Amino acid sequence: MKLSIHNVRAKILIASLSVLIVAQVIATFSSYNVANARMHQAAQNFLTSIVNSASAEINARNDIEFKMLEKLSQIDMIRDPSVSAWDKIQFLLPLAESDEDCQSITFVGRDGASYLDEVNITDISNAPFFQASISGKKFIQDPELNPFFNQLFIIYSIPVYGKNNEIIGILAEIKNGDAICNVVSKIPVGTQTPFVLSMNTGAVVGHENQNLVLGGVNLPSVMTGDFADLLNDACKGNTGYRECTVVSKEGESDQLIAYMPVGGNTDWTIVACGYKDEFLKGLRSIRLSACTSIPFWVVIATVVLMIGLGWLLLSKQSEPKDTFNDPQEAYAYFSSTMNRIASEFNDGMDKANAAMSTLKTVMSNETK
Repeated sequence: MKLSIHNVRAKILIASLSVLIVAQVIATFSSYNVANARMHQAAQNFLTSIVNSASAEINARNDIEFKMLEKLSQIDMIRDPSVSAWDKIQFLLPLAESDEDCQSITFVGRDGASYLDEVNITDISNAPFFQASISGKKFIQDPELNPFFNQLFIIYSIPVYGKNNEIIGILAEIKNGDAICNVVSKIPVGTQTPFVLSMNTGAVVGHENQNLVLGGVNLPSVMTGDFADLLNDACKGNTGYRECTVVSKEGESDQLIAYMPVGGNTDWTIVACGYKDEFLKGLRSIRLSACTSIPFWVVIATVVLMIGLGWLLLSKQSEPKDTFNDPQEAYAYFSSTMNRIASEFNDGMDKANAAMSTLKTVMSNETK
């Protein structure tokens, strides 16, 4: 009985190559799937960091105004109830003129009388900022249009405590209202920028396009579908991240959106939108890299494996026989050959896995 080993060698070679090719393809597409998930997670992390950063900067600016008002409220003249409101206003006006972003700083007594000059007095006792601060709260009023200056203004107010620790009035600062617009306009999210909404009215209080702020439109009410639901959720003071379709004058667009309350003494929420295509365009390059790498690594692995197996099968370690008369001798030779091949194959797979690990690291870095 004669047994040929030529077919065995061929089958081993073909099987080895097949396993290696399949392993390379699976590993490559697995890397792509991991890259896909990481890219989406990176987009979410980026947008979340945007709303966090913008919120922190807005709060920092607001804190500066409140600290300034608090220092003024500690001045003896301001705390003295025997000093008239008009005299206090006269003291404060030069301070306002020294700040180009400040339109006015004023004192209002408990009666709500606001002095335009020594004669003209306006009752502002029903104004939201007065009612909030006369009850002991810091308050920020949403930006509005000042008809005298034809520009946006925002009001910061705090209570003023007398020497007996009773509230004797409020201090109010009228600040240029475009400050919030300037904050968000400097934070790019692809080709867009974040915007700030009032959670009470749904109106835009900060946007790179100030006309949207001047319009005072309830944004959730004029939007439709998923985006309207998202804005309503944001105006409830919730924090979130979503993918949704936004319908605008320019048409429909798929966007990634993160939102969170600004916090501090505001009732504002900040929303950061980014076009999905802009954020995930890196994914396409990773997909292309993954697909083009398949034939390259398969060819490299095939060449390496063929050289290794060729050297193994053609080496003259012990003159190989093509045929055997004794089946036991054939089986022994086959077993010895398979052990050598297994050893060499394992070495080859270790090298291939090391190369694949390097590829995964490179692709992972592309997603960061």
